[in-house]
Order: sequence, then C-alpha cells, then structure tokens
Amino acid sequence: MISRRTFVSTGAAAAGALAASPKDTFASPTHGDPTLFQQVPPSIARLKSWADRATPITKEERATRVEKAKRLMRGHDMDALFLTGGTSM
Repeated sequence: MISRRTFVSTGAAAAGALAASPKDTFASPTHGDPTLFQQVPPSIARLKSWADRATPITKEERATRVEKAKRLMRGHDMDALFLTGGTSM
C-alpha cells in the first residue's frame, strides 16, 4: 500500500513536471488553426433552423406546470426544489 507521504510527493512532482512542460505538449491537434473549427459536414450544413417553429409557453401553461410540480412534490414529501440556470433552462 502506498503511503500518504509517497502519494503527496509523487503528485507534487507530477504537477511540477506538468507546469514546467511546454504549453504545446498538451494542445489539441487543431490548436492554432481556427478554420478547422469552421468546417461543417455537408449533411449538417443542409439542416434548416426550426427556431421559427418554437412557440412561447403561455401563462396558463406555466401555471399548469407549476401546479403539477407542486402536486408531484407533495406526493414525494418534498418541501423545496433548487434549480440553477444553465443552457437547458
């Protein structure tokens, strides 16, 4: 079994080696060539946006969803729900 002292000293040595290495050692193959990120396969380029099909949720629909959430939470003895903002919110 490895001792805590050995583990910490090995980890410190590895971190030092990583910090001392050239930055390009761990760069991605596309690093420095922004055009590689702009190339899109033709099948993806042909896709049409569906943004115009999206409809906002009405106040009534939102109220219905909130009531359903409250009912489900009561059924599971939950008093609170914590949500954070993100890309899917």
